[in-house]
Formats: sequence, structure tokens, C-alpha cells
Amino acid sequence: MASAPSDPATGTDTVVCYCKMPGGIILRAGEWYTRTEGGVGGVVREVKEWRQTKEAFTVAGPAVPYGQHAKVPVVGGYAMTVGVPRDLWEAWLADNKESQLVKNNIIFASPKVDYAGKARELEGTKTGLEPLNRGHDPRVKGSERLETMEAA
Repeated sequence: MASAPSDPATGTDTVVCYCKMPGGIILRAGEWYTRTEGGVGGVVREVKEWRQTKEAFTVAGPAVPYGQHAKVPVVGGYAMTVGVPRDLWEAWLADNKESQLVKNNIIFASPKVDYAGKARELEGTKTGLEPLNRGHDPRVKGSERLETMEAA
């Protein structure tokens, strides 16, 4: 099921996110901190925890329930979410720069809406979550055989 995007942030310091994850993604930013925790028998230990420091923002994905229209524009298979707070995007990107979502261009951002050119260039990018094509899909064992049988 596709996730509904958050309401666009107001102000001029926003970006447009392009996301190819079918259900979208929730952007969160935070920090790690260390706290002291008491245990059994008076044992004290330090525990690292992560705490959210900025309000979360939902970026829409391109999946749409059957019979419904997309809530955001979809360009080249990427859902376009306008009004993502720039500081949240930059913090999330810094925390996730090694993520396959970022490295494989499954999600990226632009300061302007007219940046759909990159989304069109990356239209062939695969997430691995696309519906199966039984006739010609490397994830389906024997799909080449099915394709040959259908042609006959």
C-alpha cells in the first residue's frame, strides 16, 4: 500500500524528493547519545541510544492502490514529493549516505520541481520490488523457457 506524503513544509527552504520505493519512505533525523543505566546487583553500564531530533516527514512512493489515482506526480517511476524540509533531507542524507537507497539512486532530491530530467534518465533503475514479469524476469526460475513457449 502506498504511503500518503506529509503535508509540504511552508517556507522557501525545501527540496523536492524523488522516490522509487513503492510504499515511500519516512525520513527521520536524530543523534546518538550515551546514557548510564543501572542493572542488577548495582552494576552500572553505559548504553548508546538514538533519539529523533527533527520531526519525521513521509516521502511518497509510486505505488497506487488499484482503482485510485496517484496523490503526487510520478515521473520515470519516481514519485515526486514537494516541500520536504531541506535541513531534514540533508541530515537524513548524511546519516544514510552509505545506504543502497542513496547509492543506487532509489531516492534523491533537488531544489527545484523542474528537476524531473534526472528521474527520466534513471527510469530503468530497479529497486528489486517491482511486480514479477513471468515471461521475462531473472527472478522467475525458467522464465526464459516460458517466453519461448508463449512465442510458439
